[in-house]
Amino acid sequence: MKTPVEKVLGAVDRYEERHNGFWCICPAHDDHNPSLHIQEGDDGRALIICRTGCDQEQVMTALEARGLNRGDLFSETTDAGGRAKRARSSTRRRREQLAKSYDVKDEFGVLQGIHERWEVPGDSEHKSFKWKLPNGRYSRGDINPATMPLYGSELVRSWPEGCRVVLCEGETPTEALRGVGIRAVGTVCGAGSTPVREVLEILTGHEVIVWPDNDAGGLAHMRRCAGLLEGIAFAVRWFEWEDAPPKGDGADHPAITSGAAETVKELAQRLRTAPFFEADDDAEDTVSRFERIDLGEPIESGMEPAEMLVPDVLYAGSVHGIYSAGGKGKTFFALWLIKQVIEQDRPVMLLDQENGVRIISERLRSLGVSAEQARRNLYYYPFPSMPLEVRAAAEFEEVLDEIKPALVVFDSWINFLANAGLDENSSVDIAQWADAYSQKARQRGMAILLLDHIPKEGNTARGSGRKLDYVDVMWELTKPQDFDRETVGRIDLRLKKDREGWMPWGVAFSVGGKDGSLIFGRTAFDKSTFVGDALRPKEKATLDALKSFGDAGVRYTPWLKEAEKRGLSSATFKRALDTLLRTDLVEKVMDKYFCKTPAKQKDHFGSKKAHEPNEPTAEGGKAHRAHTPRGVSPVSLTKLSPQAKA
Repeated sequence: MKTPVEKVLGAVDRYEERHNGFWCICPAHDDHNPSLHIQEGDDGRALIICRTGCDQEQVMTALEARGLNRGDLFSETTDAGGRAKRARSSTRRRREQLAKSYDVKDEFGVLQGIHERWEVPGDSEHKSFKWKLPNGRYSRGDINPATMPLYGSELVRSWPEGCRVVLCEGETPTEALRGVGIRAVGTVCGAGSTPVREVLEILTGHEVIVWPDNDAGGLAHMRRCAGLLEGIAFAVRWFEWEDAPPKGDGADHPAITSGAAETVKELAQRLRTAPFFEADDDAEDTVSRFERIDLGEPIESGMEPAEMLVPDVLYAGSVHGIYSAGGKGKTFFALWLIKQVIEQDRPVMLLDQENGVRIISERLRSLGVSAEQARRNLYYYPFPSMPLEVRAAAEFEEVLDEIKPALVVFDSWINFLANAGLDENSSVDIAQWADAYSQKARQRGMAILLLDHIPKEGNTARGSGRKLDYVDVMWELTKPQDFDRETVGRIDLRLKKDREGWMPWGVAFSVGGKDGSLIFGRTAFDKSTFVGDALRPKEKATLDALKSFGDAGVRYTPWLKEAEKRGLSSATFKRALDTLLRTDLVEKVMDKYFCKTPAKQKDHFGSKKAHEPNEPTAEGGKAHRAHTPRGVSPVSLTKLSPQAKA
């Protein structure tokens, strides 16, 4: 029996397998370079997304035209929600299917989110809604529905100034009214919430006719919206359909369902003559300042593991920080991360305040990045001006919307703050800069990497501790073994913060030159580097006692006696031993105990055999020759938008 992924591959013209799944020609648009990304989920279902931005519904419609059913995306043991099927289950959520998805765009037509409607087939009363980020990844709280644009905002600028516009609740009645020629926009936050005032400002100067759903929640929702429109709209009218069925909305009106010209004309007349809205003095006070979010759905269905952009180092759509002292290799490592992303054929922005064109291009070349890869997917901006000004921040957002990078790299944080005239020790300055720049990328579902420095004698990032608040992941980078063009060494990343909780405690990489080749690949991480942070003094002393016996290991009694020489009681030793076994720093084989990390750090690059063809390199196993440094034209690595060039 074919798997869901195999069924999808059978419905496309051609595909190729890469390290991160399958890539094929997207059937929803005129595609000449494989852009439809197909992966297998943890539950066996097929995950599909067009990386050029095709609407998910368009992709599914195109695949259905080729004989694929929506049910083919899911395995025999899971349902459309990705949950395990149960016999004779009557729980409606386990039978929901994607009914429709809506692209929610701002007034300039830029996609801000994808709103999905899920229904039980044949029972539209039972429905739920989910949000996706513009990159197609399901929101994990990244989207605040109250701040999302009105559905149809991109159309308002093309309408006559001051014209009448109907405001509905939701996308369905909005589309139904527009289908018969009535200008309409819709809220997307649900009746239990209220769009912020800035969202409604798209209706400035228009005569707005508010049409609520026929239920208590819908009426309250639209009364709150109408109140907020005061001072925005030229006038606000209130339209209630007297014969509406319970929970009925504009899509249910006979004029809409029939489409008859006379009934539509009569409806338009009723809308034009609807009474002006009269605000309830108490209504403003009843606007929910505390909007409840129902956590039952994510608790019941479960949340998928966080999507990795670069395995074990970068999440997709999150803010990351890497800090180290100078000369430890953090920029070189950041360039290696950039290489991993552009090899996925995804764009990257590199904003550089430290190195310049010559150094960056030479290092990328040594890592094996081709000129074509750089031209296609690397957007490099050396020494950009990014002051704390509204115009500059808006220009940055325009560049983000034009490029739509998967990763945005700032090198380095302290220099961006300094060039903006801000103080790295001021929590207010850090918050203002982050809100103006890095957070703008995060809100668009883009991953951010902020490189930072540490004080000469410190082991934390420089400046205010507020920096830690603005990152989802923080790594400390160290260089236990030096490396250069002729010597292979090692860099370690030690995890300092992980909001999601899926990253490993530490990762290590072999890096450097050997026999004319550049080596850069994952290697074993020495867990003993955590001893100072993760273990208490008595536990560390117990581990040191074990290390004193070397690689041969030791039985319980000799180890205890050695620990007692170091001032530990037998009871303390026993508790420490339990901790060391539980944290996987010590293992017991037969009747002897062994330290699972080297008692003394050895040069694991000493043998020539270690660097035979199996050694990971910049080319994934194929040795890459280092090039002699020479000048590289900035044009070969830089793609500047008109705004950035200015």
